[in-house]
Amino acid sequence: LFFFGALCDPMSYVDFVSLAIQRAQEGATYDQGNEYEKALASYTQAVQTFLLAIKHERDPNRKMMLQIKTKELLDRAERIKDYLETQNAKKDASDGGGGGAGGGGGG
Repeated sequence: LFFFGALCDPMSYVDFVSLAIQRAQEGATYDQGNEYEKALASYTQAVQTFLLAIKHERDPNRKMMLQIKTKELLDRAERIKDYLETQNAKKDASDGGGGGAGGGGGG
């Protein structure tokens, strides 16, 4: 799913990168298992940690690789978030769609 081997290097940012990779791999596992809420949480943590790594990275080539991976993870997290919101809206519509006693004066 992702290639991270090229990002691992025993530099000062390795703690950030290793943690971000771990979170991204957890997210991918959850994603493949259709556990999208857990995947979203893991991908979000990975993105935040990659951003820290990017902030502290001095090598422009490595920084660019980190930015690319971060963008990929962010894009996937956004797609999952959209999917979950759609599923929740469908669930809400089916749970309360028809003449509930609540009315709707929300505004």
